[in-house]
Amino acid sequence: MAAVLVLDAYRGTGKRVFRPAWATRTEAGALRSAAGVEAAIEQQLARISPGPTAPTDRTTHAECPHAPNYCRSVAAGVDTARSPGVQVIVGTQPYEVGNAGPQHRRQQREMSAMVSRKYRGDPNVQYVDLGGVLDLSDPQLSGDEMHPTDVGNARLAAALVQPVLALAATRRGSVR
Repeated sequence: MAAVLVLDAYRGTGKRVFRPAWATRTEAGALRSAAGVEAAIEQQLARISPGPTAPTDRTTHAECPHAPNYCRSVAAGVDTARSPGVQVIVGTQPYEVGNAGPQHRRQQREMSAMVSRKYRGDPNVQYVDLGGVLDLSDPQLSGDEMHPTDVGNARLAAALVQPVLALAATRRGSVR
């Protein structure tokens, strides 16, 4: 079902959209039906179960006014990884092109600022700006103006070498 929602999100934007084969579309129809059943069950259970609790992390709407859910998701991912002591690199996604570009850049700036604020004192959380590493309109770097090709992924990997080495150097003196 998520694939169908994603397709709807790109309708009318001029972006290239993946068009699945008939077998996949049939499978997607079955998933939509299953999701409908799931939604009906959730409605019935909602009458007898308490609603969700408010998020308890420090990432609020005020910190990320244009992308609060995205910032909360990034923070939750970092917090989950850090809880057992894992080092984390958060990287900006390559910037989208076209009409979605300005909104995507704003989302990534807000996320970057949130990471800086929330993890300022944690040397095991690093931020890397990968937004400008790829021009997603270049067919050698992205076949669909969104997902990197092998060449694009190699370029992203090369941009991560130094940040990974720098983060690994901090590990020598710290305890996991």
